[in-house]
Amino acid sequence: RLVPDVDHNSSICGIGGISGTEQGVEEMRVLKHGRTTGLTEGVITDESVDQLVGMSHTDPSIVGRFERQLRIERAGTSTVIGLGGDSGSLVVSRDNHAAVGLYFAGPDSGIYGLANPIDAVLDELQIELIV
Repeated sequence: RLVPDVDHNSSICGIGGISGTEQGVEEMRVLKHGRTTGLTEGVITDESVDQLVGMSHTDPSIVGRFERQLRIERAGTSTVIGLGGDSGSLVVSRDNHAAVGLYFAGPDSGIYGLANPIDAVLDELQIELIV
């Protein structure tokens, strides 16, 4: 819950305001603004990928299995979709700025990344998106 007397801004740097939520689907062009990479553009290449993700920087045998995630590849002029430090960035539709996912992982090369579908995030945390 927002504290009434505390200023807040619900727009995203380089993107602007969010129009609501939408299910991410294959071939959807998306944007995100990350701490490390700034504004990047991508395309959803799989709307329900199951993937093992490394959970330790020192032990590659420690992995977590993430199911029904969005796989996003770099697109447009972006050389990467995300890098370390971008986790937690909101992924939005390029066309209408609807939130589709929450970026959380990708390889060191940044050529693709994974995002939790936004509806699953909001449901699990029992929160609503401020638009």
